[in-house]
Amino acid sequence: MEGLDLLNVPHWQPFKQFGYTHPFFSVNSVTVTSTWIVLLVLIVLVLCMRFFLTRRKSIIRFLTLSYINAFINLIEQALGTFYYNHFCFMTALFTFIAICNMISLLPGMEEPTQDINTTLSLGIIAFVYTQIVVIRRHGFIAYAREYFQPFFVMLPLNIVGHLASILSISFRLFGNIFGGATITHLVLAGIRGYSGPSVMGIVALLCGSVMMVPISIIFGVFEGLIQAFVFFMLSLTHLGMSMQEASEPTERINGTNS
Repeated sequence: MEGLDLLNVPHWQPFKQFGYTHPFFSVNSVTVTSTWIVLLVLIVLVLCMRFFLTRRKSIIRFLTLSYINAFINLIEQALGTFYYNHFCFMTALFTFIAICNMISLLPGMEEPTQDINTTLSLGIIAFVYTQIVVIRRHGFIAYAREYFQPFFVMLPLNIVGHLASILSISFRLFGNIFGGATITHLVLAGIRGYSGPSVMGIVALLCGSVMMVPISIIFGVFEGLIQAFVFFMLSLTHLGMSMQEASEPTERINGTNS
């Protein structure tokens, strides 16, 4: 537990009563709490959007439909045609990550995506979803054959290449969100350090409060949406490429036989 204590990270020890006190068995309480709050926010947003969709003359209805149509167009452009299942998964993935990245705008909240465990879990989910889709679409034989292209000895490299996609998108999201959160915390620490009962302290507090507005907008909104969109597009592109690659061997065989 010394590592977490030195980092001053609040943690739970659910297996302490069984003698497991290693940091591996500890749970970051801030990440868990923030994630559940994000899920609660998602539920409230879905219920609100569902309500306003029944109102013909509503701005929220227009924004909701525009939001949905934008992702429909992205799915069609990336995959060549519209797939309802892929649309639901990818849209939910983007929405969840975007809210996770922007939840710090609420007082006292931390982004769950500044925890590598969260981003790595999202990367694994996107990877597993892609593999399941390819296997269901083209069969296990065509899926397995792709790992042996162009030669049998390339199997280890192909496996590493597929697994590297998980680390790539996960660490990219983690690094950007963690960096933005670190900068924000440093600015807040500087404001608290200079503020005090003196006149200069009050001036520093006011100036720091003004500075926090653009910083929060940049790192909380713009960067949060951009990183969520990057994760979404990389996952969608990888899905489209995997579906196409799995179908190429069959197309070559059919072309040769003809």
